[in-house]
Amino acid sequence: MRGKFPANFGAITAGALFALLVAGASLPMRLVLDGAGAAEAGFSARSVSGSIWQGRLMDAQMGALPLGDMTASLVPLSLLTGDMAVHFRRADPAQAPLEGRLYGGGARGFADVTGAMPLALRLGPVSLNH
Repeated sequence: MRGKFPANFGAITAGALFALLVAGASLPMRLVLDGAGAAEAGFSARSVSGSIWQGRLMDAQMGALPLGDMTASLVPLSLLTGDMAVHFRRADPAQAPLEGRLYGGGARGFADVTGAMPLALRLGPVSLNH
């Protein structure tokens, strides 16, 4: 007695899963940043290109602070907890290193941000009194 599924059901299922995987892996980085709440956290860029695994952010800013050109990628393990995290890193080796994570979902915001930013450009001269 034959089952209710066609003989090539396994091949069809495997093909459909592969197509979903390829479509998911080629999602644009812009969608991931929107899902992670980048705009609400004050993170912006002049242009965003690339996929969720290898994105590029041109002239990125955190609020009013310029960050420069950044690379960005989705952190896959964050999806297991139902949240979304994007790891970003300054792309220009001539500038001081800067990297961190932007979290979306339950706890939105930045974490693990390390590196250097030129605050003097935004703060202006600061007088120190002792």
